[in-house]
Amino acid sequence: MPNETNIEMPQPLGLFATDLFVRGEEYLLAFERLTQDGKTEFPHAGFSLLAHALELFLKSYLAAHGISKGKLKIRYSHDLLRPSASAGYWQCLRSNASTCWSSACTR
Repeated sequence: MPNETNIEMPQPLGLFATDLFVRGEEYLLAFERLTQDGKTEFPHAGFSLLAHALELFLKSYLAAHGISKGKLKIRYSHDLLRPSASAGYWQCLRSNASTCWSSACTR
C-alpha cells in the first residue's frame, strides 16, 4: 500500500473555527438525544459524544483567537489533559476571556 499523505486546503481561521463549532453542536445534539430524560442504555457512547463536543468547542474558540490549524492538530491533538496542551489551552482562554465570541469568529 502506498504511503498516503493528507493534503488540506488552506482555510481562513474564522471559517475553520466556525466549522469546528458547528461540528461541536452536532455532537452535543447527538449526546442530548442519546441521554433524553436523563436515561441512556449507552453511557460510554454518551460520554464520548459529550467529550468530543467539548473538545470541538474549545478548539473552535482557540482557532477563533488565532491558534493555527497545524498547531491545534499537533500540539493540542485529542489529549486535553496533557500538561503541555492544557497549559496552552488555559493560557489562551484566560488571555482572551473578555473577547466577544461572535466578533472573534468573524476575524
